[in-house]
Amino acid sequence: MAVSLREGLYHMGQKLAEPWRSWQERRRLRQELANFSGPELDRLLGDAGIGPAGLRTIFIGHRRSRQLMAAMMNRFDIDPAGLAPRYWGSVKDAQRLCAQCKKTRRCRRWLELGRLRDVPRRFCPNAPLFEEIGQELPK
Repeated sequence: MAVSLREGLYHMGQKLAEPWRSWQERRRLRQELANFSGPELDRLLGDAGIGPAGLRTIFIGHRRSRQLMAAMMNRFDIDPAGLAPRYWGSVKDAQRLCAQCKKTRRCRRWLELGRLRDVPRRFCPNAPLFEEIGQELPK
């Protein structure tokens, strides 16, 4: 299937705009965190199980990891809106794992190409959770 020039330019524009959107999102998050005082921020990070070093990782990977995680959940036929409440905490933990993951390139490649010889369980720390949720959802 051939891609029209218009579609190609649109997708190129989307790729070029991604860094700008990512920067805007990180800026918004920094502004939200600025509303917390030192002890409040420490408590918030502690509740989330994140240290100060982990916060930087989350800022860097926040938008990208959300997109990858949404795509991965989609591959497991999971609709986040239909999740049972008992999985909400696990999915929050999965978001943090995804934001700190070092295998985003492999993940993105698998999502784009659907490699036959690779399976998410080999590289995605959230694959077992997604498999469990996917098996319980009505088909």
